[in-house]
Amino acid sequence: MIMDLEGVGGEFDLIDHILRNGKDGLGGGGTGEDGSGVVVGTGDDAAVMELGSDRYILATTDMMVEGDHFNLDWYSPHQVGRKAVESNVSDIVAMGGWPTYMLVSVCLKPDMDPDVLKGVYRGLYDGCDTHGVALVGGDTTHGPITVINVALLGEVEKNRLCLRKGARPGDLIFVSGPTGGSAAGLDILRSGKDGPVEDHLNPRCNPDAGREASRFVRAMIDVSDGIASEVRHLANQAKLGARVYKDRIPLDNSAVLAGGVLGKDPARYALSGGEDYELVAAVSPDDRERAVDLGWVEIGQFTNKAGEYFLVDDEGETPLPGGYDHFKN
Repeated sequence: MIMDLEGVGGEFDLIDHILRNGKDGLGGGGTGEDGSGVVVGTGDDAAVMELGSDRYILATTDMMVEGDHFNLDWYSPHQVGRKAVESNVSDIVAMGGWPTYMLVSVCLKPDMDPDVLKGVYRGLYDGCDTHGVALVGGDTTHGPITVINVALLGEVEKNRLCLRKGARPGDLIFVSGPTGGSAAGLDILRSGKDGPVEDHLNPRCNPDAGREASRFVRAMIDVSDGIASEVRHLANQAKLGARVYKDRIPLDNSAVLAGGVLGKDPARYALSGGEDYELVAAVSPDDRERAVDLGWVEIGQFTNKAGEYFLVDDEGETPLPGGYDHFKN
């Protein structure tokens, strides 16, 4: 039976469908959380496995598809490789950990210029050098479009592990830095107008913010699909609601400039764009000053009204928009 991907409800509904039906449709998600050393399987930024008495192994993977995640008319090959590293390192950072070993598999078009592939790998190695990662292997094959898949391992101390599910009613919603720049850059590139595109072509994650915040935050996630999507994830995991205050969202200057050029609300880039690779976290009111001292910005609060998500501005409350979804956007 062929699944209608457009009718399944979106990316996260598809993931839920796969996990709920399990192997051969017989039920069971197969997360491995059965005493085999798997602490967290699916449903977070990275899987978590036992490593010893004081640390866990973290494992994540991310795929980049030509025409969806990158366009070689805009990106240099080096930028493509570097972005592949940053998106995966950001997942490890969101768990409170640090990256260690990377595997890279690539699907190449038969007519690809070898210099393009060399440029991609220069970007991969550059990113690995920046984050202290060893690139230890991978695989190559060919196909109609270029696909780059990174599998990344990391580690985290057991007392610093950050999951998505720890938020409590009344916890504050914080974001680690300015957002919206990447989506704004993409919008400029698609429009063909002059404007800021650097944040889209050269995104960088925020490893220091994640490591420091892991000392006290209750839940954390990286901004890969937009602030609205990430807040919803944290709230859903804890069966909570959320209120986000629009005027508190820290906007990248590129988002503001692009909004002016294109006549769009720059807050929408932050809320629904993604690929900023900043972090969203749930913080106890008792730890508000600790987050502020790290430069994090308070943008809202979790509530005890499960499933109710609101964006608050001068005109009142409206439903919090969704984020980027591969099977909807």
